[in-house]
Amino acid sequence: MIEQVLKYDFPKNNPDPFDESFEGGYFASANGFSNLSDNLIDFSFDQCGKHIPMGYKTLLICYRIALIRNGVVVKSWELPESLIIKADSFNGKYLLQTNSKNKVFVAYWNRHIETATVLKPFAQDGSLKSMLWDDKASCLSHGTLMSCQIPKDYLVSVLIEHESWH
Repeated sequence: MIEQVLKYDFPKNNPDPFDESFEGGYFASANGFSNLSDNLIDFSFDQCGKHIPMGYKTLLICYRIALIRNGVVVKSWELPESLIIKADSFNGKYLLQTNSKNKVFVAYWNRHIETATVLKPFAQDGSLKSMLWDDKASCLSHGTLMSCQIPKDYLVSVLIEHESWH
């Protein structure tokens, strides 16, 4: 049985990233999800350090773009005009995640992993590069297809910032 995704209960009293009614779109992902916020400051490294234990993981600060269910985008959100994404080879790319962990075979590592992140087709490993899509349309298209094949909620988000969380 595949387990539900670990949740970091902050910011307090806010819903998880798969909630359709909350308008805030910022969240953290690090082998589990934080709650949503409408303020990026809630995910400063100081705040994340108080709520997300360090370990062998990468901290991803994201903004959600679309929620997909049964082959349909059921809700979408626009990036805030004031959001500035620091340029590097990963930030500004798109991530596809589900609301429960998936068992995936990673060929390069010759083993299965459990992750809520959907790896790109033909990914050879579970690295950040294998998780990120260069364009929103491809990420949305794959999420729509996957949601028809494996019924669950799929969340498309844009990566704002990342940090090795060791």
